[in-house]
Amino acid sequence: MPTDSIRPHHAAARILSEMCAEFGLNEPEGSDLEAIEVTGVSSDHRSVEAGDVFVAIPGVRTHGAEFLDEVVEAGVVAVLTDPAGAERATHLEVPVIVIDEPRLALGHVAKWVYRTDPEQPRLFGVAGTIGKTSVSYLIADLFGRIGVASGLSTSIARRVDEQRVIATLTTPEADDLHALVARMREVADRVAAIEISGHALSGQRLAGLEFAVVGPFTFSASDDAAADFFALHRLLLDPEVASTAVINIDSQVGRDLVEAARIPVATLSADPESGADWLVQWNSIDGGTEFTVRGHDDRVVASHITKPGRLAALNAAAAIVMIAEGGWATEQIQDALDRTGGFDVPIPGRLERIRATGDGPEVFVDGDERADAIRGSLEALRGEGADAPHLVVHPSDAAAIEEFAQLRDLTAKKPIVITQAPADPVPGLRLETDAAAALQRASRDAGRGGRILFVEPRADALRVIDEGEVVDPTVELVRDALADAGW
Repeated sequence: MPTDSIRPHHAAARILSEMCAEFGLNEPEGSDLEAIEVTGVSSDHRSVEAGDVFVAIPGVRTHGAEFLDEVVEAGVVAVLTDPAGAERATHLEVPVIVIDEPRLALGHVAKWVYRTDPEQPRLFGVAGTIGKTSVSYLIADLFGRIGVASGLSTSIARRVDEQRVIATLTTPEADDLHALVARMREVADRVAAIEISGHALSGQRLAGLEFAVVGPFTFSASDDAAADFFALHRLLLDPEVASTAVINIDSQVGRDLVEAARIPVATLSADPESGADWLVQWNSIDGGTEFTVRGHDDRVVASHITKPGRLAALNAAAAIVMIAEGGWATEQIQDALDRTGGFDVPIPGRLERIRATGDGPEVFVDGDERADAIRGSLEALRGEGADAPHLVVHPSDAAAIEEFAQLRDLTAKKPIVITQAPADPVPGLRLETDAAAALQRASRDAGRGGRILFVEPRADALRVIDEGEVVDPTVELVRDALADAGW
């Protein structure tokens, strides 16, 4: 079963004939659909359970219909597929319902089967090119501080009650997402933070869901990506999808989304000249960033976050504003942050701080290997008056090595790039073939009180669940390397 599949434990059955009537589907001949109970929906043959409707969808390389014998043996009670899939299903003993676009129907069928309710839990959808995971974690964390039970779905993990699973997709497929929300309702989660990827929007994964608030649409990418970002993300700004939006207008595409929105919008910015509804002010402090977010209507929240830089302040402010626009009072938010000492949220692989023992160097692990993202992280770590950090990059593509030489101006020494590919010396870089050796070298360079940015794009994929706990090999690698270097 996929590791990110979470289902309700006590799903109430639906009747298959009623499903056909609900969506105007043609009932297959020779089947007594009124006697068939449906308790789940799945589009993945690896995760089917007895009582499911299996939705066989054509994919890039395979068609779900290739697994029909397997899923019927597992106990599915019906198959929903396209004409091509139906041609492979003529021998099945379970009903086969034919529809032209099963992917488009998947989310709506799952909504009906799982009885998805937009008020139980209320959904906070987090979108953008940068900061999505962090804002999602911060929303869930802040609700916890307020005392509101919350669920969480990100590119790193899913969380419902005490259950944790490692994510395989930033946003689950529509059937898994509705099942996840149904489980949240079972455990009485009042709200949930859901990270939304561009692939989720283009792939209909949000079909059938209604969000209380969507945002903050923070955009940090090339101008070439702006048009596609706008075309996809304007789909969230529709009254059938969301009730309210919070939009970061520090980019042109953010300002364009405000103009395109068909729902109420609250704007957010770190630019004092922007005229935004919510303005963020920030400055670096020892151990993180302090910030104030101020609304036009005299609503103010001031606190700090134990992550460095402008983006950290904007992410924290976005979480606060999305919750405030969702109906919670800023006084309640301020009280929760004051009582609990501000934001100190461990977000795996997002400038995740790992401290050496004593006064040894700090290592910050980040999973984004884009040159502009690394530059932003280096600038954040430099802060106001701080020494330049050291940089270690383990790129997923050896062909991109020379790009990292352009970051030399922001680092204390030449960046160290880990690669096992034969390479000629690259001006401005030092090459290592082993991550542990590279980290040890950087830690000796950084010395007492120094800072190291370790960019490891594989960090998310390496995490596993062991006896209910998240095990992170990247963190263990860093700790071992620091220890081996004498820290």
